[in-house]
Amino acid sequence: MKLLFNSKFISTLILIFSVSLIIKIGWFIVEITWLNTKGVEYSKPSEVKALYYRTRFASQQLSQPKPTPTIVADTIKSIKLLAIYRSDKKVVITVSKKGKTFVLIKGDEIDGYILDGATNNEALFVRDEKLYRVELSQSSASSKSSISYTHRPDAPKIPKKESKEIVNIDGITTIDKNLLEKYSQNMDDIWKNIGINEKKVDGKTIGFKVNFVKKGSDFAKLGLRRGDVIVAINGDALDSYAKALDVYSNIETIEDLTLRIQRGREEMELEYAIK
Repeated sequence: MKLLFNSKFISTLILIFSVSLIIKIGWFIVEITWLNTKGVEYSKPSEVKALYYRTRFASQQLSQPKPTPTIVADTIKSIKLLAIYRSDKKVVITVSKKGKTFVLIKGDEIDGYILDGATNNEALFVRDEKLYRVELSQSSASSKSSISYTHRPDAPKIPKKESKEIVNIDGITTIDKNLLEKYSQNMDDIWKNIGINEKKVDGKTIGFKVNFVKKGSDFAKLGLRRGDVIVAINGDALDSYAKALDVYSNIETIEDLTLRIQRGREEMELEYAIK
């Protein structure tokens, strides 16, 4: 009968198993005696990029764009701010310079300073990319100052109409609303046809005196004459430039117009209907 297993082969196999067992027992003893009882956790590297990264802010300087500071230069001393009107769509101011009074809107220029805006108590000008300011003066300009107007050259012009914007029928003077709109957008047309200056008594403003009225102009048709002093409009006394600007700023919304004037020693009212 033929043997299935060789006795020498079996002896060799038993020897290999015995050596392996002795090695495992020895490693187990070494691990308990000298190695740390805590195992080492193994993490398989992930191919997913982390959403957050550790950063050492103490040693790292972040380069961020610095905001450009607004440079506010000294206040303009050559002009005096007399009145301010501002809204969402319009900024109108009155300033005085060397005895003359100027009415400016946003974008107008005086002495190289361009009106850029206004707050409740100061006007803001721009010159050479710098911002300048003029605070509102508590005192008004001299009564000898005359009002003039400087308008920016690129301002839109509304063509003058030859239609009957002011008519007098049966003693009632009617003003077309389009005329008021035209003057509200083109102030230079006002000063070409009429000149006024502040009238004071005992240092207090009592109204605005008419220095001249252009013959045939709209203001002449309204019945105004040279020497008249406009003391009130619609019952509101014109005792400051601020009041005059307030009337101008609301000129498009006026429904009826009444001027109280002083003509010589006589005081009278000029009434107009607006349609």
